[in-house]
Order: sequence, then structure tokens, then C-alpha cells
Amino acid sequence: RDPEMSRGLGDVYKRQDKTTLHYGLSELSPVNITLYDMEGRTMHHYNDNLEAGDYAHEISLGGFLNGIYLCKLMTGNRIQTLRIIKK
Repeated sequence: RDPEMSRGLGDVYKRQDKTTLHYGLSELSPVNITLYDMEGRTMHHYNDNLEAGDYAHEISLGGFLNGIYLCKLMTGNRIQTLRIIKK
């Protein structure tokens, strides 16, 4: 099964101080989640090798300025990007 993000690949508007990515893996895979600000700075990073299954990864947005952030989810050879808009 392909990795999935909870809200697809569209925009996510966040008023809270956190967001959660939901994804599934069909086999043992390297997982890399990186959140960037619009200047390309890494704001959050997670890296692990995970067994097949469903996962949820919470990203704290506390202390981040309001604005647009890009979240890149890499699993195996697949890459998905999600735009997070913090208001």
C-alpha cells in the first residue's frame, strides 16, 4: 500500500499548535519526515526504519510564526509533499 497523509496533498490550515500526519506502510521502509519554512530552513525532522503498519506522526507547531510550511514525507522511493498553513 502507498503511504498516505491524513489530508491528502492539499493545503492544511492549522489554528492549533500541532498537526498529525497519518500514513501506512506495506513493508519495512525508511521513513523521513521533514518540515521546512518558506526560506528552506528545516523546522522539524524525523527519520526511522518502520515495519509494515499504520502510523501517526505529530509535529508541534508551537513557537512557529504564522505562515506557510512545507512538509515532505519520504517512504522508500515515494515522496509526498503537504503544504501546512499556520494561522
